[in-house]
Amino acid sequence: MNFFSTKKQHIMAPEFYILYNGTEELPEESLIRLSDCYIDGSPENSIEIVVKILDVSYNKDKNILKKSRTLYEYSRFIQIVRETLAASSDKEAAAKEAVRIAMSEGLLKEFLGVYGLEAADMAFREFNYEAFIEQIKQDYFKDGVELGERKGKAAGLIEMYQELGIPREEAVTRVKEKMGLSAEEAETYMDVFWKK
Repeated sequence: MNFFSTKKQHIMAPEFYILYNGTEELPEESLIRLSDCYIDGSPENSIEIVVKILDVSYNKDKNILKKSRTLYEYSRFIQIVRETLAASSDKEAAAKEAVRIAMSEGLLKEFLGVYGLEAADMAFREFNYEAFIEQIKQDYFKDGVELGERKGKAAGLIEMYQELGIPREEAVTRVKEKMGLSAEEAETYMDVFWKK
């Protein structure tokens, strides 16, 4: 590929997948779109990414697990890890038992032969969706508070400059400097808060 060419370059179409191995029931295949998460809809020049979610949680009858021996073995191993952890209060003993059972079933032999207990330990620390969502909410709240504070500061400065009779163009420059904004950001605040 020539990145400096003025002619259109052809590339392979990217595909995005999530292999889901959680405990929540999902269809075997589903799609999620990045634009579903946009706060203000999809502007014309925004990016759209569609991700196919494949539910690989253990079930002998799942088509995807029938097609891929490695995914089947991984899925079964995770199920064993969950079962041994639920049956024991001793995490280390549960990890050893999970590896022993998986090895006896012939699952992920090479991998578990090298990384056995480490692999089980990583599986015990599986992704916690609820904790993730809670963290996202907290981050958005914090971002919202910061944005609100910035808007409030901009509104106050603009109102003060306008009351002092400072011309709009000079006020833009002052808002930009006081708040460390780009010219475009300062103009956006001026458009919103400058009383005509």
